[in-house]
Amino acid sequence: MNENVKDLLKNATYDTSGKWIRADSIDKVLEDALQTCVKLVENTPTKCAFTTYDLGVVECTIVKAVEQITEHFNIKKTGVMNERTMG
Repeated sequence: MNENVKDLLKNATYDTSGKWIRADSIDKVLEDALQTCVKLVENTPTKCAFTTYDLGVVECTIVKAVEQITEHFNIKKTGVMNERTMG
């Protein structure tokens, strides 16, 4: 299993056998996974932009992707947009 997945599952609570994640813990694990995805999108490198215009398009796309993820899954952003303030 991927180490990143193992890290996410460390926050889960398990049944007495230790094999199964408790149902009341699934929401937390999923929210942690989504927060991780949001942070990855927020920290997307912009080195593919060659001009100031390109940089604006790339940054806007990143901001909009984060907005779509957080709105679709109804989660709060925990991080700051790394100086990306476009709306």
